[in-house]
Amino acid sequence: AAMAFKLIRNPTFTHKVYVMVPIDGSFREETLKVTFRVRSQTDLFEHDLRTPEGTEAYCRAVVEKFADVQDEDGNPMDLSEADNDALFALPYVQIALISYYTTALSKARAKN
Repeated sequence: AAMAFKLIRNPTFTHKVYVMVPIDGSFREETLKVTFRVRSQTDLFEHDLRTPEGTEAYCRAVVEKFADVQDEDGNPMDLSEADNDALFALPYVQIALISYYTTALSKARAKN
């Protein structure tokens, strides 16, 4: 049964995002735990996804934080600002974030 709608002023949700990482001759699927911020369409409209700057700005607008990231040796990382910057700059991370965020919200819309 459906629950009564709860108005949450600054909604967030945390999901495991699958990132297809290119490797020699193939791809490797890795996961990234991401806490997303739900933003209004008006807030996101200003970001031009046809440009590198707009794409990164969109990702920064919808992501509150990353978790469960490992270094090259497989050790858990406490992410610094520079680490976050490196994640936001990777095109395959950007693609995964935008795809996941828009799919999550469209599924929420479709259920209504």
